[in-house]
Amino acid sequence: IGTLFAFVVVSAGVLMLRYKRPELERPFKTPFVPVVPALGKALRRSLRRARRGYRAARASPGKRRFHDLRKRSKALLLELEALSPRPRGARAAAIAELRRLSQALGREHDLSVLRERLDRGAGKAPAAVLRLARRRRRKLRRRALVLAKGLFSGRGRGVV
Repeated sequence: IGTLFAFVVVSAGVLMLRYKRPELERPFKTPFVPVVPALGKALRRSLRRARRGYRAARASPGKRRFHDLRKRSKALLLELEALSPRPRGARAAAIAELRRLSQALGREHDLSVLRERLDRGAGKAPAAVLRLARRRRRKLRRRALVLAKGLFSGRGRGVV
């Protein structure tokens, strides 16, 4: 989050100065204005949504909350991958963590859908299968919350 947060702050500052103080001399021009600042704003929004999704899943764990966290994390991951074709350092580590989070949440969602289909089916699934699925879902949820905490808790740490 440190690098991303700095990027967002600088991008917002560039936009503000462009419109509020157009007369200032600019020895260095930011390339692709207003595209670069707009991308910074979009990343900030995605990060904010992912953080909200994490807090909601942590406060009230449920199928919908974890699915929402999955969608938000995946959106942030795709945006970061699109903007960083060859990430290095902290950004590469954050992208790898987001991938792990997305995979854990995807598996949890798959088990949730499986459970629903088994419940709707004509025959009952064996109790042992349901127990295994429930245990695996709990484990995946715990793992996802640990990964999400590392990425989304606190300001200036975690995602990029």
